[in-house]
Amino acid sequence: MKRLPMLAASLVVFALNACGGSDGPTGTNGNTNLSDGSMTAAINGTAWRSMKAGDKGSHSGTIYAVVGLNSTYTIALGIAGLTAPGTVNLSLASGNGSNAIVSNTAGGWSTAFNGGSGTITVTTLTANRIAGTFSFDAPAGSGNATGTLQVRNGQFDVTF
Repeated sequence: MKRLPMLAASLVVFALNACGGSDGPTGTNGNTNLSDGSMTAAINGTAWRSMKAGDKGSHSGTIYAVVGLNSTYTIALGIAGLTAPGTVNLSLASGNGSNAIVSNTAGGWSTAFNGGSGTITVTTLTANRIAGTFSFDAPAGSGNATGTLQVRNGQFDVTF
């Protein structure tokens, strides 16, 4: 199934080059917080937080992409067929086109690879904002990536 890794790679390219992404406002104290447009998670038990300037959100029809990055990892969430808040499954077997990708200089991990699983729950969906939570297991699938990354307690809130 070579099409699924290509779909996952295409999602990252789409999300990173998405037009219409916005960082949202900063808080009154000059710091950013989750409602200002960010992404947080625990990757293999270690806290991870995106850099504000790296947060992106975009959509085309009912396909949404959310990307957060920092110096250690980039996380890209692809949600297909979304018309209202709800939960989507992330696995090769679900066949719904939604997936999660984690990458760094070693390579990439994705729920689109065999053995990947998890969920994205969208709690807010408007014409210019998407927010929700995520949790997934992403097996290695490209470059020198090894093992399975466990991503837990993920949260995102970005504007388009």
